[in-house]
Amino acid sequence: MRKLSCIMILVVLLVSCHDNMDLSQLQEKDQLVVYCFPTSTDTTEIHVSTSIPVNGARIYLDSVNASFEINGKRKTAYFQKKIENNNLYELVYYVVGKLNIGDKVSVKVMEDRFSETTATTFIPNIPDIQSVFMDSVYNSGNFYNQIRLKLKSSQNKDYFAIRVIGREESYNGDVDSTYIYLRTQEIETSNEPILNNYSMGETSFNTDNDFYHNLYIFDNSTFGHDSTYTLHLNVKSKAYINSYKVQLYRITPELYHFIKSVNDIGNNEMGDYGMSFVQPSYTNIINGLGVVGGYALKETGWLSRK
Repeated sequence: MRKLSCIMILVVLLVSCHDNMDLSQLQEKDQLVVYCFPTSTDTTEIHVSTSIPVNGARIYLDSVNASFEINGKRKTAYFQKKIENNNLYELVYYVVGKLNIGDKVSVKVMEDRFSETTATTFIPNIPDIQSVFMDSVYNSGNFYNQIRLKLKSSQNKDYFAIRVIGREESYNGDVDSTYIYLRTQEIETSNEPILNNYSMGETSFNTDNDFYHNLYIFDNSTFGHDSTYTLHLNVKSKAYINSYKVQLYRITPELYHFIKSVNDIGNNEMGDYGMSFVQPSYTNIINGLGVVGGYALKETGWLSRK
């Protein structure tokens, strides 16, 4: 009974904070949706589609005028393909040109029926991995492969993402071939404070702690300046996975906040029952939706199970 009373008090507080909500104001017309994730490569893709408005019909695109700037120098964006899936689609454009650490990148998309859509980002420094080690641990009734990855933190506010890839090998005796599958692994986060986003209040209300596509984001706000921190990444032991590698990303603030907003919406269990209002995802797109965010990647070698 006491728990129910606490929930009802929270509901009243949430309602009082949003006493003038009009869903039709969230999106009365179509908007361009732009996704672009530049990094230090020779080719960058720009994905363009349109949103589905609350009121009215969706506008479908045949083409747009997409452009790309690197440190103020304009680059041509070429049409690559149109992706269609379940009556949804997106146009994909690509830009050829080497990007380097520190480059400022601007994306602009124009179409006659929409306002000009723009966004900017930059290419961050490659993250610094000091060491990596894997061992077996037993926790809460399960065996885990624990990867201990030490990273270097800077004096500046930095944002990171981390992903563990498992390598599965399957031998086909009929054709005398070995098939290799790379699968993103789920990290058990309860024993890693940097990835465990629970607070006492959140656990009381059974809030989830899932990460979009097993891409685990965090920042260095709790690290000491110019210090190191060791992440403890517990991955459930599976007989068919014989080795792992870690991908560590340094991501720009706009990419971090976009992914965090997606995670917050997905983990808002109370919102699923109408007990709180979920705001739209973060975007840094001017006159549109989506995100343009840069990143830099550092990978470890393969770590074999003992």
